[in-house]
Amino acid sequence: MPSRNHLDKVGRKKKKKWSEEAMERALIEVKSGRCTVRQAAKEFGVPK
Repeated sequence: MPSRNHLDKVGRKKKKKWSEEAMERALIEVKSGRCTVRQAAKEFGVPK
């Protein structure tokens, strides 16, 4: 039987840990072709 802690975490949404500003800057970098989506996600700390 799974532990109670495991049951509490199942289905829980992840909390947003990045700022809107960081996301906007990452989008600008990707759209301009200066970096890839993966590079921008790593550099600005936003999801891919």
